[in-house]
Amino acid sequence: MITVLFPSDKPFSEKLYFAFLQLLNLFSVECTCHKKGCLIFYGWYKRKVKLPSGPLLLSVQRVRCKECGKTHALLPSVLVPYSQVSLKDQLDILILAEDLQSPETVMDRNPLIDENNVKHIIRQYKKHWQERLRSIGLTLSDDLVIPCMAAFSRQFMQIHRTPNILFALPT
Repeated sequence: MITVLFPSDKPFSEKLYFAFLQLLNLFSVECTCHKKGCLIFYGWYKRKVKLPSGPLLLSVQRVRCKECGKTHALLPSVLVPYSQVSLKDQLDILILAEDLQSPETVMDRNPLIDENNVKHIIRQYKKHWQERLRSIGLTLSDDLVIPCMAAFSRQFMQIHRTPNILFALPT
């Protein structure tokens, strides 16, 4: 999996994702085998995302490495691998839980998120991420994408140990 650094200050949409892909120079993206210039576009898969504006069925771009043969998804950093709930909504839920406040504001803003989603997110955080963040001196109010990728090779709240690398467009 390749997590592409994405602006978190803009509302996420498929149109914004496709615009990003148009700017992407695939020859500058490194595979998890650490080779550059060997990735080719290799199709799409559908991914459901629970957004406040309604459910989004996102077409996620896949790439394949000509060197090692592995396939990877180009997943924007505003999404959590293997989750339908966005990173922002997960962070908002966790911050409210740490402050012992009700997550109803998040559920009101995004009616697709229910109490089961909230309980699952809090349980996964406590089981997999709470101690990891403490170990590197971070809190939920910090920007977590880059430090978690650097320290753990995973997007924050990514539970599966799928190899994941971070890619940012050159500025």
